[in-house]
Amino acid sequence: MLRPDPEVLLQITFRAVDGSMLREIAEADYCLDASKHLHALKRIVAGDRPAPLEWEPKEVLELMRWSEPEDPTWAPGSTGPRGHWIRLFSCAVLLRLGGEPQNVDYMTGEESTLIQLAASAIALGPQTIRAATQLVAWRMRDCELYDEDRPFFATAIMLLLATSKPENPEMAMWLVEQAQNDCEDRAWRFKNCTKADTWRRLIEVHLVEHDGAGAEFETIARELLNELNE
Repeated sequence: MLRPDPEVLLQITFRAVDGSMLREIAEADYCLDASKHLHALKRIVAGDRPAPLEWEPKEVLELMRWSEPEDPTWAPGSTGPRGHWIRLFSCAVLLRLGGEPQNVDYMTGEESTLIQLAASAIALGPQTIRAATQLVAWRMRDCELYDEDRPFFATAIMLLLATSKPENPEMAMWLVEQAQNDCEDRAWRFKNCTKADTWRRLIEVHLVEHDGAGAEFETIARELLNELNE
């Protein structure tokens, strides 16, 4: 089962991200207003869920969302597991706060945040995969969500679940239905997402080539790949 929960992933990342990593996030905008960003980040770790989310720390969280821990030439952002934890922290906070009513229409690029979160959660292992699934499922079940965003959220959950075949066929089919949401601009939005290449790569690896994903997921995955490749 999905067990939607907004806080589990945050608590995991809060334990993994130490003071030096928080400072690295705070300094992402060429060190501008780093002390203000750091103060705001520490408040979030302490339990604050700001709504609306102010510039500090929204700007640096969004900058670290773009980081590529597998690319040693990318800046800002560390490489390897440290870089994945920083990116996962940043994406998790953005998605969690995006569920607050006062932040609706204020968060931008959530389709990119989702795929960056999924990529880092998968890289870091089963615990983060489960917790990321719970966070994304919470956004789908309990929060205001536009129809055009549902295919991205559903596909992100499918990617996270693809490490093991879903035990609940009804839940799997519901996700497929959400990913197939009859929204005219789905193809356009997937193709024009800033991280379209990452969507393409993860869909191909985890939903098409991976045997455990299941036939239902593979069918919609091939649809999405066709749209991305057109």
